[in-house]
Amino acid sequence: MTQPDTLARALARHARATPGRPFLTFLPDGTTEGAQTLTFGEFHRAAGRVADALAALGPQEGARALLLIPPCPDFAIAFFGCLMAGVVAVPTVPPGLARMARTRSRLEETLRDSGASIFLTTAALHGV
Repeated sequence: MTQPDTLARALARHARATPGRPFLTFLPDGTTEGAQTLTFGEFHRAAGRVADALAALGPQEGARALLLIPPCPDFAIAFFGCLMAGVVAVPTVPPGLARMARTRSRLEETLRDSGASIFLTTAALHGV
């Protein structure tokens, strides 16, 4: 019996077959100005680094990771990294840095309710 396909396996398959093919294009302002494109190969390697970092922490499969990452390629990379590591991603959109202190209790509640034992964020938000 074959295993069902997963998003992580499909990404790996495409990264092997067409590593230079565009996979993700992020349009920060909704236009092509400032667009960032990642190929299947680049994206798979980046997500693999996240999966490896999660594995190094020793989380058990099914552990939950709170993703406090703004809409950007890093969010998608972290999400797929979780999938590759067998970790359940709990996405949450961070508030603007100016509002971070006022919304800390909401974030703490999300963390508590989700049962997340791992917290992934960006360097810009770390320590805020």
